[in-house]
Amino acid sequence: MSKTDNFIIILNWNEPEMTIKCLEKLLIYESINTILIVDNGSEDNKRKKLKRFLDDNMFIDLEQNNNEIYRERNKYKRLYLLLKENYGYAVGNNKALIKIKNMNPHNVIIMNNDIILNSNISKGLFEKIDNDKNIAFVGPKVILPSGDDSNPILKKDNFYYLFLFKIFYPILIPFKCFIENIDYNFSRYLNNNEMLSGCIFAVNFDKFEMINFFDKNTFLGSEELIINEKIKKYNLKNYYLSEQKVLHINSHSTRKVNKKKLMNNTFNAKKYYLKTYKKEKNFTIFLYYIANQIMNNIWIPIKRFIRKRR
Repeated sequence: MSKTDNFIIILNWNEPEMTIKCLEKLLIYESINTILIVDNGSEDNKRKKLKRFLDDNMFIDLEQNNNEIYRERNKYKRLYLLLKENYGYAVGNNKALIKIKNMNPHNVIIMNNDIILNSNISKGLFEKIDNDKNIAFVGPKVILPSGDDSNPILKKDNFYYLFLFKIFYPILIPFKCFIENIDYNFSRYLNNNEMLSGCIFAVNFDKFEMINFFDKNTFLGSEELIINEKIKKYNLKNYYLSEQKVLHINSHSTRKVNKKKLMNNTFNAKKYYLKTYKKEKNFTIFLYYIANQIMNNIWIPIKRFIRKRR
């Protein structure tokens, strides 16, 4: 079977309304691709609401109909996968990627359920991947509801951002706009200090499999940083394609997660990344932990308090 089938994978966790809103646009602009919705162990009532929409729009269960779907690939373009528990971002997506492997996928878009399309973007993203063998991942322009650009982003994995900036936040924040100078206006290969946002990106399936997909040891956070380190071993690059544009209703699903749990998950992922991929020493990571606590428990609450008083 030739590798001509392109997939779009969307992870859902307890946000059927947002996923449905995302899908309503996706089904208009991206119907040529196979769309796979992965429910990451949502609560029963949330899952039922999403499944009603999927059933009404002729999605079928990948787990229960795997053999038939494989035999007639052109017939089944709307699929869903129901996971038994919340495996987090990395493992949840990995389970979907492993499931579609026997369908010989060509290219894949991984996107959050809070991405809203107003046009077809897959054609441009996939063409860029197919025409440039040096590229691993391609990401579009990502616009926030405020109108600000949020892709690409700075890696912020050095001593300045992980320690100094968080310790001396009130002093250094006025200089942020001068230091974080990213050009969002033209397409380009990303430099060593930049990375694509994990909210949406396209990748050739074989290249993704070559780096063993997402690192299964993270639950939430640092996926983009880890991917950057993985592709370095193969001299591959990330590419920002400014001509393609999406709207991102930022961090919609994580807003309902306990804030302390969310901060712990993201810091643990960052700690794993620093130890495993950057080979940081335990003492350095301890300093980063202290800085992180100061930022989360002092500077951010003060910032929120000031905003409320305005």
